Amino acid sequence: MKRMSKQSHCLQLAVTTVFLGLSQGCGKEEMHVYSVPKETAQIVASPSRWSLPSGWTEQQAGGMRIGSFLVHGDGNQTADVSIIPLAGSAGTELDNVNRWRGQIGLQPVDADEYSNLKEAVKIEGKPASLVDLAGVDPNSNQPTRILGVITRMGDSDWFFKMIGPDELVAREKPAFVQFLDSFTFPGSSAPHAPFSDATLGRGPAQSPVQNASPGLPDWDIPSSWKPQPATSMLLGKFLVNDADLGNAEVTISAFPGDVGGLLANVNRWRSQLGLPGVTAENIASVTSVIDVGDQKATLVDMANSNPSGPAAAQRILVGVVPNGGKTWFFKILGSDRIVDRERPGFMKFLQSIRFPNDP
Repeated sequence: MKRMSKQSHCLQLAVTTVFLGLSQGCGKEEMHVYSVPKETAQIVASPSRWSLPSGWTEQQAGGMRIGSFLVHGDGNQTADVSIIPLAGSAGTELDNVNRWRGQIGLQPVDADEYSNLKEAVKIEGKPASLVDLAGVDPNSNQPTRILGVITRMGDSDWFFKMIGPDELVAREKPAFVQFLDSFTFPGSSAPHAPFSDATLGRGPAQSPVQNASPGLPDWDIPSSWKPQPATSMLLGKFLVNDADLGNAEVTISAFPGDVGGLLANVNRWRSQLGLPGVTAENIASVTSVIDVGDQKATLVDMANSNPSGPAAAQRILVGVVPNGGKTWFFKILGSDRIVDRERPGFMKFLQSIRFPNDP
């Protein structure tokens, strides 16, 4: 657990307040300046508490940040996490989300579109909304993702944000969500929620055919799936390659609770495919009920189209299985043609899953 000491300085606001917008271009922070009245936005310098996921390194907080972290991925990849509280008004929630969208080359959305992007999370046990934005950093021309939460506490707006390489940020999303839940605001008497890597499935890679570890299910995989080292919270990872049909990746993960609910997760995956979000009324068009072990689960099946040809089209299949207070995700993502070919094997894989509590 990390405890922040009271910052020794405050930013002196004159005519304008500088509101920080982080970008990953060339490893530097890009400053966006917004003119606001002096009395409407001031830095909050108060102690807060949080628990830090493994793989995250705390950085020196300063300026507008009361919390600053570096998330390490494969190779030299890193993502940046910031906590910035501003007293008064720092613009509307929608304005700030559209500012984030602009940082990664996305067009602004209106209020109705924004409502479909929100995912339910908790901060200090209280409901909040998270946005998951995937685009391209115009400075580096690299796929970039932003996870962001804006919540009101007292007379201040609090901004929690992760930005970095698309794959790394997507992988660390469950850790970010649990990090939020571990956070306690200054002066709060709420109990501190400890961070547990075990609940995210962090640890050594599991056997590609059978898991002997207590509490983990067993599964059988097709011989064409090539096992890969598990990364961060992945319990299993496999690659499927074909020179003509393209590539696909199979991943297995489990997270506590409902991880925002089925609708939020479906729309997050649709965003990865470049598809518009669905609503609760039409989510049935991309989902079906299947049996996994002795229980009912949800199968999500979605594909996009691409003018560059069928080999470039992408498809995703996900088995969403609630079990033991967790939500398990069994996913294959790749070219439409190879996922279509692997679909029968993927369905057999789902049917082979045996949870410890199955009879």
